[in-house]
Amino acid sequence: MSFQRTDSGQKRDGFGKKLQSLFNPFICLTYIGNGKSMFMNELKSPRRAESKKPMIMVLLDNLFFAAKISHGADQSGLRAVYAKNPEEAVEIASAERPSLIIMDLDATKCSPFVLLNRFKADEKLKSVPIVGFVSHVNTGVQQEAREAGCDRVLVRSVFDRNLVSIFDEILRAT
Repeated sequence: MSFQRTDSGQKRDGFGKKLQSLFNPFICLTYIGNGKSMFMNELKSPRRAESKKPMIMVLLDNLFFAAKISHGADQSGLRAVYAKNPEEAVEIASAERPSLIIMDLDATKCSPFVLLNRFKADEKLKSVPIVGFVSHVNTGVQQEAREAGCDRVLVRSVFDRNLVSIFDEILRAT
């Protein structure tokens, strides 16, 4: 694998360059060890008040899946904004009502069920559709999410396959 030094001293291969070009400056890539391990060490929440694109808010702790969501949102003419923690999610959603909220129901850092209840109890946000995705083996989590008010609960593979059509459906509704 060939690497090339960048101004910051980090090493990046072709895959890393492709990921960074999709999200620059939102995701910073870092290689460690022998240069074969790659971590995305920072996910910033872009807020562009000047943007006319409908905004979707995303809560997850899998940064590679964030890459797929951002790419699908861009293809659909949407602007994806990522919340790093529950407090930031509430702040973003309250400040700029999203067209859609996407939640990784398996996320350990995002407290998805606490947020589901909070969003559905908020008069301003209760009508915002919430799509949750989960591992196919977590059938209990799927049922719990539906009961907590998640509008659509999909297994991760189905969500991934239908990402653009889900976004296009949201665009038509806004």
